[in-house]
Amino acid sequence: NTILIDRDLNDFDGYKIINDNEEIGYKATAYLLHQGYKNIVYLGWISGLTINEQRKRGFMKALADHNLQGRYFDGISDVVTQLLTSDNAPDAFFTFSDFQGLCILQVANSLGINVPNQLGILGTGNDSLTEISKTTLSAIDQNSIEMGKCAANLYFNIVDQKQNGKILATKQKIIPIKIVPRESTALKITSII
Repeated sequence: NTILIDRDLNDFDGYKIINDNEEIGYKATAYLLHQGYKNIVYLGWISGLTINEQRKRGFMKALADHNLQGRYFDGISDVVTQLLTSDNAPDAFFTFSDFQGLCILQVANSLGINVPNQLGILGTGNDSLTEISKTTLSAIDQNSIEMGKCAANLYFNIVDQKQNGKILATKQKIIPIKIVPRESTALKITSII
């Protein structure tokens, strides 16, 4: 039996340990809106990747719920510099990964853009690098340690059930997320959501 961790394939019939990625997109966007940002861009990863599309759906739904429209791009490229130097520059980015968020932070600094006053950045993952950058990066904490523990427990439960001639009924476990506010979105600093 296969266990997917932090990935979701539409036609996959095995076991999954995941976050609710549409919730990630929705909560991230709602948080940025609450902080006062309005012209938000979602920088995704690979077009067609299920969890990327789910986050994008949550992003668009949160904006629609506030009668706003957003823009989204997949991957990381020159699009960030182009966006930040355009007449319609975003005032915030929500990114698929913390790495992308840190790259945007670097580009913003090189352009003299003040983070968080002129630009908010919210990454996903809550990697350790988010706390040691010059401007600390706000992040969605995917609760990766809990995800790993659940995957290990699931593996041993599957083995145990197989030895007893049984099959586990539960095929999916959704791990809760939280937003960790830091300096990169500190227009209104709030506690962990």
